[in-house]
Amino acid sequence: AYTTPQRIAHFRNNFRARLMAEAAGWRADEQIFMTCEQLVDVRTSSGIERLAELLKPIGHEIRILLYLRRQDQLLPSLYVQRVRGGLTTPFPDFVAAAGDMLTRYETRKGACSEPLEFRHGSIIDDAMALLGLDDLAGLAIPDDQNIGLSARWTEFLRLLNPHVPRWLGGEVNMARRAMVQAIEALSSGDKLRLSGAEARCVVESFAEG
Repeated sequence: AYTTPQRIAHFRNNFRARLMAEAAGWRADEQIFMTCEQLVDVRTSSGIERLAELLKPIGHEIRILLYLRRQDQLLPSLYVQRVRGGLTTPFPDFVAAAGDMLTRYETRKGACSEPLEFRHGSIIDDAMALLGLDDLAGLAIPDDQNIGLSARWTEFLRLLNPHVPRWLGGEVNMARRAMVQAIEALSSGDKLRLSGAEARCVVESFAEG
């Protein structure tokens, strides 16, 4: 739902009050695990500091786990997400215009972006380790969610998008939503990836000069 700067700002402005109200009922010995993508801008160290300051009034020990998505993997994921939302732009044109979508992070202290960098093997294991839960044998871990469309079905949906609008009369087109869900259920095969040359271009754009 937080797809515009205005909606993101509204969310952030109202979050503190709601968080403090809920935290007032937490016990001192409780361990609370929260996740959020839009709470702060994590591209700079000041963003992480603002997150710590936001959580500080809770009065509990605060630990922050930051996960950064590899940019060459982010672009195909963003493209699939936007095709699901109605985008009709071909993938090569999307990649060619993607400079503003790439994010240069000021710091990576305490962050990891490669599976091999996970201290305990996965992001779930690392997050649970922060809570002191090292033995996850009894933890029911759900199947992967929001896996994404395959390259073939992404292109199929892109070609359909001009003919099946996302909005009708200012309302969400529920028939289109059902169609996208059906396509997601059918989707199989290789995921969309950058070509070798495109991936190198992305990596080189982040090379330290």
